Amino acid sequence: MKSNGTRRHRKAKTGSVTIRSSNNRPQLVFTHAGKRHFVSLGLSNTPLNMKTAQETAFEVQRDIQYGEFDPTYRKYKIHPTASATMCIGANGHWRSPSFDVRLVGD
Repeated sequence: MKSNGTRRHRKAKTGSVTIRSSNNRPQLVFTHAGKRHFVSLGLSNTPLNMKTAQETAFEVQRDIQYGEFDPTYRKYKIHPTASATMCIGANGHWRSPSFDVRLVGD
C-alpha cells in the first residue's frame, strides 16, 4: 500500500475511550450503543489534567463494559472545587480570582 502523504486515523474499537485535544482542552471520544459520544471535561490541557482525563476515560470504559454507563455524563464531568467556584462571578461568568494578602506579624 502506497502512502499518498495524507495521514489516516484508525478507528478505535467499540467501547474504547480515546482522549483528544479540542480547543486546547481534553475531550473523551467513544462509541456506545451505536452513537458517537464527545465529552468535554472542562479542563485545560496540562499534564495533571491529562492524567485526570485518562483516569476518567478508564472509568467510562469500565462502566461501558459493566453496563453501568451514565448517558447524562454527570458521573464523568469534573466538578469544580470550592476555590474554582469562588472564581465564578455573580453574572455566572469566569473571572480572575482576587487574593487578600495579609502580612504575618503586622
